[in-house]
Amino acid sequence: MKLYQREVIVEEGVTMLASNFYGSKKKSDRNESSNSEEELSSEEDTSKEDTSDDEYIHSETGSSFSNEESLHDDSENQITEEEQENEEENEEEILNEDTTPPKAVWIKVTKKARQHEFTGEEELCVTVHPSSTDNQIWPIDVYKQIITDDIINLIVQETNRYAEQKISSVTVTRRSKLRQWVPTNNEEIEKFIGLIIYMRLVPFPEIQLYWSKSILYKNEIVPKTMSRDRFLLLLQMLHFCNNEEPNVGRDWKIRKLLDLILVQYQSIYKSGSDVIIDESMVPFRGRVIFRQYIPGKSHKYGCKLFKLCTPDEYILNMELYTGVGVATPPLSKTESLVVRLLANHMDMGVTLFADNYYISSFLGEYLLQRKTYLCGTVRVNRKYLPKSVTKAKLMRGEIKALENENGVKVFNWKDKRYVVTLSTVPEHDDTLINTVLGGAVEFLMSVLPGRAVGEGSDEGPNSRAFESGGALAVTIEAKS
Repeated sequence: MKLYQREVIVEEGVTMLASNFYGSKKKSDRNESSNSEEELSSEEDTSKEDTSDDEYIHSETGSSFSNEESLHDDSENQITEEEQENEEENEEEILNEDTTPPKAVWIKVTKKARQHEFTGEEELCVTVHPSSTDNQIWPIDVYKQIITDDIINLIVQETNRYAEQKISSVTVTRRSKLRQWVPTNNEEIEKFIGLIIYMRLVPFPEIQLYWSKSILYKNEIVPKTMSRDRFLLLLQMLHFCNNEEPNVGRDWKIRKLLDLILVQYQSIYKSGSDVIIDESMVPFRGRVIFRQYIPGKSHKYGCKLFKLCTPDEYILNMELYTGVGVATPPLSKTESLVVRLLANHMDMGVTLFADNYYISSFLGEYLLQRKTYLCGTVRVNRKYLPKSVTKAKLMRGEIKALENENGVKVFNWKDKRYVVTLSTVPEHDDTLINTVLGGAVEFLMSVLPGRAVGEGSDEGPNSRAFESGGALAVTIEAKS
């Protein structure tokens, strides 16, 4: 596979060369040909600047009411999914604006043998010992494999530390609840976490109602475990870091806790050859600058986690989205995120499955260099995809596919809508098998593996991937 050089503009007048798979002309050669175009567009730019100023003044004076509302719902401290995607697309265009790809040779898709076989081993690295007398493994035994004594010790230490800092920094009045504070311990924190889990499973309108003596809310579990005042005091003092240490990053308050939990996940289980990247929302309505608002989710407000998982949804790696992406040239921010999540699974012949937010042709070729395969849906407006495939006019049930010289395969299949996928797996091809089972039509395409990889693509409605002989099975519900 050939490596080319690409120029990435870091600042105005400053360029940086980065290894890439696509060739590019030198900036000095392009400047000569673009001088005339810049002179012709200079007058248009000045007029656009004047217009943008007028628009800015209009928006500034016309948004006073919405700004008043934001004081109540804290909308300025949240990031919408649309803003994040626009930022990623703009950043990707900046990385690729000086790139002139060579004329790629796209040929018919064919099956090939894998050059990089999976060299890892799927295994459970720990032995779960039952804690009960009946010698059965209960959920609490698995829970303690993840939430270990080290994590409990961290919570106890930092909670007691913060309580001392809080009490010493304020004037404690005679009626203040802070007078009731006594240092906590491991047993009490474990009870506290148990109550948090119970309150999630049995929700009440208010926390205080768990200690209510009313016949509507009365229960015996919570009052016998901990008093109301003690629970609320622990909730007020709960901490996972030392506030006196320098803060690095927006997630510094919970960084230690996330790292300890992630270490446990990675030490318990080693994955097989198939891994998946996706995101999930942690419901949260508090005040934090990286809180997300996504209307289409069941939990509209929360914090987003990017996760690397097994097909059985076991977490292998994760990263909290704090609103600031980090790009490692020549990769974009999203591509760099994928590489960071895959850091411990590179060069092993692993196959990664993802949706169209993550996948691009350049990422597929980059991962091939690291002996890692990529597969999933792809957006038709991504750069360097063959337009003869992505823009093809197909009849229902037809498929068109091409493959380039570097092993990237692009498929376009149509049912009610177009489903465009990208794969670098050698044995994937465009074979279609048409069968009718139980009132549903199943099109088996050798594009995705036999494991379930999600609820279908964004482009194809009513579709779901499931296990079927090493092929992607897209089930289209029969419509009467």
